[in-house]
Amino acid sequence: MNAAPDVRLPSADDYLAMMMANDWLAMGYSTIVERLEQLARPAARILDLGCGPGIFTRYLADTLAVHALGVDPSDDMIAVANRHFAADRVHFLAGQPDEILRPLAGQFDIVVSCFVLMHLPETDSHRQLAECALSALRHGGHAIFLDMNPASVGVQFASVRNGEPGLSYAPGDPMVTTVLTPDGPLQVHDLYWSAAHYRKSVESAGFSVLEQFTLPPPPNDNTPADQFTVLIAEKK
Repeated sequence: MNAAPDVRLPSADDYLAMMMANDWLAMGYSTIVERLEQLARPAARILDLGCGPGIFTRYLADTLAVHALGVDPSDDMIAVANRHFAADRVHFLAGQPDEILRPLAGQFDIVVSCFVLMHLPETDSHRQLAECALSALRHGGHAIFLDMNPASVGVQFASVRNGEPGLSYAPGDPMVTTVLTPDGPLQVHDLYWSAAHYRKSVESAGFSVLEQFTLPPPPNDNTPADQFTVLIAEKK
């Protein structure tokens, strides 16, 4: 019997390395950029809610010529973001989003939140995240949520698998995501939530959902399943 490969939990630097070692834009981010090219006016203010190491925050500012703020509760993530991606139009803040964003209510045109919902442990936390996004937006502003496709749990994609093959997960069940890297597999502890739950949480916060759809894996991955889910909502 072959020994199981050694696995470890990722650090903030690991998250950044994983993104930079892969075609990270093809992991749903490019679709968000395409939509933002239609939605974001010049010099718009974009909030990246749960920005992680900040690479997408900086990309948005550079590509769309907007002002971008990245917020994350992890001091380590924000330290990495500030070290690599802070700029004149790109700023990062560490702390709980509801506290940080309270003085900034209604000041943003767009909110993006990528691969955050699957980390949150309770149903109320999804609604609370959506409420933070809603409060931060001006009326008529838009929020875009990107996450792994819950319908593809257990499917082995080229570099990642969410959950174990053959297992059924109930809402809120712990679910290990295994990411394959040149330095060996990394494990991220996530939770299972359905796409319908994501939509309900966003709507219960007060958003009007405009679209919800799935996306295939990156072009270099021939796995016959959609890997990502996107939800686009508007603050009326």
